[in-house]
Amino acid sequence: MRADHAMNALEVCLYELASLLERVGGWSSLALLVVLAALTVILPLRFGAGLLNPLLLLVFTAIAPLLAGNFTARAFAAEKARAHILNDGDPALAVATGKVLAAALWGLVAWAVLFSVPLIALNATAAASSCPPPSC
Repeated sequence: MRADHAMNALEVCLYELASLLERVGGWSSLALLVVLAALTVILPLRFGAGLLNPLLLLVFTAIAPLLAGNFTARAFAAEKARAHILNDGDPALAVATGKVLAAALWGLVAWAVLFSVPLIALNATAAASSCPPPSC
């Protein structure tokens, strides 16, 4: 990147997404998210079709802002991010918009994964229970 080229919000967003491992806390935090997604398979086994209860759907929906908020906090709090904001001469609005956009995309993707895993498991358990036993 040239010194005379100011980054726009999309470039900042792509830069933040490229720094995903740093923003989510490294491999251990990403592994924890994978374990959490795997554990959500238990929910359909426990609740069955009750998983579609509006309260449980609200809990799943609340996951996205929590993950996005963590991403945003790390994006603005990292030492490299502070130095980038103070010294690069990029427009502050573009930097802030790009960081928040990247956090929103991360929250949306993480929510989609954490929400689709139990729905897929629910579909699989419903399909397995509705299939007739094979005839001899």
